[in-house]
Amino acid sequence: MYGFVWEFSKDSRSSTGYSVKMLIDKPEAEFRILDVKEEVFNLQFDPVYQFPLIGESLFYINQDKNGVVTGFFDAMKSHCNAVYTFGSPKTIASVVKIGEGYIEFTDLAEQFAEGRLVYYHDYKKLNAREIQRGTRISLSRDVRVYCLDWTKNETTFSRIDLDYLKRVLGDNVYWMTLYNFSSDNEDFNCLTVTRNYKKDENSFLGDLAKLHLSKEQLTSPRTG
Repeated sequence: MYGFVWEFSKDSRSSTGYSVKMLIDKPEAEFRILDVKEEVFNLQFDPVYQFPLIGESLFYINQDKNGVVTGFFDAMKSHCNAVYTFGSPKTIASVVKIGEGYIEFTDLAEQFAEGRLVYYHDYKKLNAREIQRGTRISLSRDVRVYCLDWTKNETTFSRIDLDYLKRVLGDNVYWMTLYNFSSDNEDFNCLTVTRNYKKDENSFLGDLAKLHLSKEQLTSPRTG
C-alpha cells in the first residue's frame, strides 16, 4: 500500500497513542487514518524531511499484523522499477508533452545539458532510460495523478486527472515525478506535479542536493 502523509496526530483512540492521516494511492484515491508507532510519528521532526517535507514523498506503508504502521519506505528508492523526477524554471510544459496514453520528452535533454533542468542528483533513477528529444514513455490506462499546490499554502498532494494536468502544465507547474511500479512492463502508473509561484525562467539551479536551499527560497513568491 502506498500513500502521501497528510498529517500526524496524538490520538487517544489509537492503540499506540499516535495516528497518521494519509491519502492512499489506489484507483480511487481515499483518505485513511492509520495507527502508527511513536518512531513513525516522530519522522516528521527528522531533519531529512526539513525540505522536501515528509508530505511530498510517496511512501510504501509497512504495517504489522494488527495494521499498525511500523515504517515508511520511499517508493522511489525501494519499490519502483523506474522513476523520472525533475523540474524546469520554464515550467514542465517546456520539457514534456502529454499525448493519448504517453508522455513525450521535448527539450528535457537540452535543458539538462545546458544546466537549466532542476533535479536531485539525477533526473532518472533505477531502470529509467536516457532521454533524447522525442523519447516517449507509455502511461498505464489507470494512471494516477497528484498535485502539490504551493500557491494554496498546501503541503500535501491532492488527486487530479490528466485533463486538469494538461491544462495547467504550463501554468506555474515546475516539478514532475513519474513512477513505474511494475517490473514486467514499461507503463508508468503514477505522476506527481508541483505548482508554485512564478519563477525566473532564466535561472540555472541544477542539482538541488548541492545547493541546500531552504523551503522559503524554493516556494515563496518571487519579487521584482
